[in-house]
Amino acid sequence: MGENNATILSYENILGFIANKIDVEFNIEHFEISDDFLFKFVLKGEQWNDAFKDGYIDYRAANILLSLQRDIFELYNGATGDSVNFKNNYGTIKDVTVRVKIKDGSLSLETCKDSIKALISKVGSWQATGIITLGMTLAFGYFTVESYNKRVVEEAKILNSTKQAEIFQKISKDALAVAEKSQETLKTIVSYMKPSDVLLQEHIRSEPLTKQDLQGYIIEKQSTDLEESFRVDDRFKVTVLNIKSNSVQIQRGPFRYFATTKLMSEEDKRELFNTARDASIEERIPEYDLQTSVVTKDGKVHEVYLIAIGKPRNDAISTFDLPQKIKFDVQQNEQLQLPIVADKP
Repeated sequence: MGENNATILSYENILGFIANKIDVEFNIEHFEISDDFLFKFVLKGEQWNDAFKDGYIDYRAANILLSLQRDIFELYNGATGDSVNFKNNYGTIKDVTVRVKIKDGSLSLETCKDSIKALISKVGSWQATGIITLGMTLAFGYFTVESYNKRVVEEAKILNSTKQAEIFQKISKDALAVAEKSQETLKTIVSYMKPSDVLLQEHIRSEPLTKQDLQGYIIEKQSTDLEESFRVDDRFKVTVLNIKSNSVQIQRGPFRYFATTKLMSEEDKRELFNTARDASIEERIPEYDLQTSVVTKDGKVHEVYLIAIGKPRNDAISTFDLPQKIKFDVQQNEQLQLPIVADKP
């Protein structure tokens, strides 16, 4: 084991642990997970005495557990660009499935260490591990955003190189963005708490947290008006053609969006519309090598522009790479044929 390999991943050393792994080859066997890094809490209050009793749980404990699983899915998807959820078969998601221990009396829940280690092992890189683990500390109320940002800045200052600092800060920023979408557990707990209830996390802090305290750990949506564009070139199916509005719906796997053709040359536009029309008559869905510009806003697809028909440009990414850059929601359209909704241009 090299000298750069820390042996324990804990709540206290998490930022330094990730920062110092940037230039090290990923190996899950080179570290263990401390008990203080697991998601553990006890909810105390009269209403919680029967949330888990005599081996049975009620809807509150069940909903907290389901919220926790959804948050784990979000953390994993945000770190890897995958899209796992409850609809996947168990064989696909078993390493992303969280197991918990629930105890009698005041509701006490603890994640299984093996579940967390299997999750980290599955992502297979330090960058993704950093996004998941740092995201967990924020999502589950171990850090406030203010204290987290302060520690990130402090850690970045002592790294050996500017490149390391930049990579670490990007991982930290990505983790914060993922954590914003992974706080269903915390929000569910807060929604059930009464003002007199308290939550204990004795593995990371000695003082109990009230409902008002916990609300301070819920991350406010950090929306910006900044737009960013990506060159995305791939082989797309054209599933809907709207000549009147100069737009087409393009699809590559789960990526399905309406794209405007106003930036295309007249020659390419004519080829696209005319050959697509011919394909629809033959009841075929045509495919094209297309160069596009995908404009994002607040981390989501905002607009898609068709630039040209042609092979991928040298600096372009594919739709396969896109989920690593942004999150996108598929525009649903179940049509199998290509409707022509206006005359030729």
